[in-house]
Amino acid sequence: MRKYRLLLLPTLLALTSCAGSASNPANPSPSASQNTTAAVTSEAPADQAQAEPKTTEPASEEPTLDWPKKKITILVPAAAGGATDTIARFIAAELEPTLGVSVLVENKGGGGGLTGVRELIARKNDGYTFGYVTNSMVIAPHVNENEDISYSQIDYVCKVNNNAASVTISSSLPYNTLEEFVEAARGKEMTFAHTGANGTWHIVTMQFLKAIGAEATIVPYDGANPAVVAVAGGHVDATCVSLAEAKAMLDAGEVKSLGVMATERSKMYPDIPTLKEQGYDLDLGAYCGLAAPKGTDPQIIAKMDECFKSILESDKYIEFADNNGYTVTYLNHADFLASVQTEDALYKEMFQK
Repeated sequence: MRKYRLLLLPTLLALTSCAGSASNPANPSPSASQNTTAAVTSEAPADQAQAEPKTTEPASEEPTLDWPKKKITILVPAAAGGATDTIARFIAAELEPTLGVSVLVENKGGGGGLTGVRELIARKNDGYTFGYVTNSMVIAPHVNENEDISYSQIDYVCKVNNNAASVTISSSLPYNTLEEFVEAARGKEMTFAHTGANGTWHIVTMQFLKAIGAEATIVPYDGANPAVVAVAGGHVDATCVSLAEAKAMLDAGEVKSLGVMATERSKMYPDIPTLKEQGYDLDLGAYCGLAAPKGTDPQIIAKMDECFKSILESDKYIEFADNNGYTVTYLNHADFLASVQTEDALYKEMFQK
């Protein structure tokens, strides 16, 4: 286990998510009037004019999208069982009857979510591979100068959700309030599980430790689910993943959450107070969204965006999200890219200080 000293980082700012709308194809068809051949105005003999009547070219139309023809693969940059994986599998099942092909979920966990992003970048841009991405992809280049991943290496489809972090500890520990845990953490070095160096939950953990004035040993795992299982098993003391990712162990009584890093309490766990209520003004979390290999056909991007919008706004998905503690935060492909660019500028300024 590698020991990390607390970094003095400025407080992360929560990005404002707004509702997106379905996008039109990138190159709308020009009107017929734009393609009409202009009438000949030069003088010509009457018989020639009669022999050469005006002609009108047919208006050009965007070719019909003949897609999909075979199975689609969606990469998940985390181990099975976490929030991103659960969301991906639910949506994949909803996509199949709409698209008429199989939609497979392939887990590529590790590296704080970056292993899956690298895999997505390397795949063909033929419209048959997509992948979920998280904050980690934007954060990593700013905290590791040797990191070669950039948000500009992929195409964005839509933003799917946003989830607040929590302070979740093993039920075997004697602390029942955040203040009891904080007091203990200041007196001895605790161990925290996270999902990979310089990933979202790693940065959130460091921000939490900074806020409470403590140090800890940080232990990386291949995803939120393994991290929570490690906490439940007593291998580490705590983790700062979302309540949704800790839900199974929370409901089983194997772990307990002492607070959520949000502006308001969770609808799923209304008895868990926010950190702000307990004296720590932290509003931190992670999002996930769908992306595709760079250069994927814009018509395919728009079609997949349209399908996701329909699913995310359906009563069935909203009920699923509420029951699992997921926050639906849809943004279309253009707005998602714009939000990532804003976030990138934020982290650039933050980590240069």
